[in-house]
Amino acid sequence: MATCPTMRQQMSVGQSYKCLIQLEEQNHVSRKNSGVTKYNLCDGLQVLVCQGDITTQWADALVNAANEDLEHGGGVAAALSKAGGPQVQIECRAMVKQIGKIPTGDVAITTGGNLKCKKLLHAVGPVNGKCGGKERMLLEKTVSSALNLAEMKKFTSIAMPCISSGLFCVPLTVCAEAIATVLVQLPFLCSGRVLSYNFLTAWHPGFFWRRLVNLKRTESTVHLSWCVL
Repeated sequence: MATCPTMRQQMSVGQSYKCLIQLEEQNHVSRKNSGVTKYNLCDGLQVLVCQGDITTQWADALVNAANEDLEHGGGVAAALSKAGGPQVQIECRAMVKQIGKIPTGDVAITTGGNLKCKKLLHAVGPVNGKCGGKERMLLEKTVSSALNLAEMKKFTSIAMPCISSGLFCVPLTVCAEAIATVLVQLPFLCSGRVLSYNFLTAWHPGFFWRRLVNLKRTESTVHLSWCVL
């Protein structure tokens, strides 16, 4: 189990198999999360890193790390589908039957069922080794698609797993850098509408302090750097 970070460690953000990066304006955090540190970004927006379980998060939208068939048989997808109840998978199968498979980088929206959200966003990330080396580019597209859809739906909070870092085997460094890049590029992050962003994966906590990300905000740029404990 991870221990409380020192002041020096609080200058970094943990990226691991059970890591949550949450951007928030209000105290919109599940009580089951374990807080680590916060960073001010812009207009009251903050980055919070903590351990958590996406199936217990309270948010307008929860993001599912889905496959193109929207068959939720393993990983985060299975956990969300189970917690949401049978209606989630039923609606997903009906959607795929109607419009076909969801391409990598795209997002589909369905009911959240029993989950603590208004909607479930099914984001299809890249599979490592099957994208011709374009994993990071496609992952940036996936994350952007989910956040843009949340903005379009006027959601004020969103919880998102570290897409493709689990069963799809994209390296955590690639996932973290893709997320950071999207945070820099999306202008509405500081528009005041979307107040809370959560980024997490729900894997083994033993990897929690393997890598740290140092996120700093200077005027209009978020800088990302890596260090290893």
